[in-house]
Formats: sequence, structure tokens, C-alpha cells
Amino acid sequence: MDKGIEIFNSMVEKYPRNANLYKRRSFQYYFIGEFEKALVDINKAIDMRQEAEFFFTRALIFEGLREYEKAILDYNEAVNQAPDWFQARINRAVCFQTQNNIVNALNDINEALRIKPEAIEAYNLRGDLLVMQEEYEKAINDYEYIINHHNNDKEDKKIIKGCKNKIKEIRKMLKK
Repeated sequence: MDKGIEIFNSMVEKYPRNANLYKRRSFQYYFIGEFEKALVDINKAIDMRQEAEFFFTRALIFEGLREYEKAILDYNEAVNQAPDWFQARINRAVCFQTQNNIVNALNDINEALRIKPEAIEAYNLRGDLLVMQEEYEKAINDYEYIINHHNNDKEDKKIIKGCKNKIKEIRKMLKK
């Protein structure tokens, strides 16, 4: 058994009315791919306290289960309780994208960028959404923004390479 889960099992046994312990154990289950167990724990936490953070966690679990409609409902609740929560909007946009609901995904991304204008990941996702809408020049602008405003860390270099490839593919396609 996962050591973290063992620790949380003993803590939950001692403090069975502590909603945070259930939430934290649900994360442990989530990270090892035991989504059903994670769902049981986060539901217990939500039964005790209905907080944005708990709904966000359950939405992540629903995404793991590929239940995007349920994830969107929980992201809705997280955003209702914490309107400026950037990550809840980004994650909800990804769920909308999986359903080809590009309009709502773009609305969430644009609102996320209002909250955190420097968010490289939001520009990357918005660029992908714009490609899906065949708004190629706008997508190129977002990819170029990423290239010009990146950090020099390993993850950004991978993203930049991907953006350069996307721009190249778009330009190649537009020439046809």
C-alpha cells in the first residue's frame, strides 16, 4: 500500500470528522489512479464542508474517470465560490475542449488570462482552440507570445518547441 495512504488512514481513523484529511487522502488515491476510492473520500469531505477547493478536487477526479459533464459541474461550483481561481477556469476549459465546446472553452481561457495575463499554458490552450475554430492568425499570435515570453526552464523549452512546430504546420497548411 502507498505510504501516504497508510498515514492518512491512521489519521482519518483518529479524526473521522476532519474534512481536510479526506480531501488529502483523496489526492493520494487520485495520484495512484484509484479514482473510485478518491471519489468516496472527496464526497465525504464535501458532505462535511462545501468549499471551492473540495469541488475542484472532485472535478479532477471526475476528469480522471472521464466524466467530463460531472467535472464541469464541480468546476462551475468552484468558480462560483472563487471567481478569480485561474486554475479552475483552465481545467474547466480543457473539459469543454474534450466536448468540442470551443466557445465556452475560449470564454474560460480569456477569463483566465484576465486573471493571470502571463500564463503561458493559457496561451497555448487558446492557440489550440483557435486552430480548432480555423482562426489561424490569432493562434499564431498566441504561439508567438509564448515563444517571446518564456522562462528558460526545461518545461518551457518543450512548450516552445511545440509552438514552433504548430506555427510551421499552420503556415504549411495555409500555403496549400
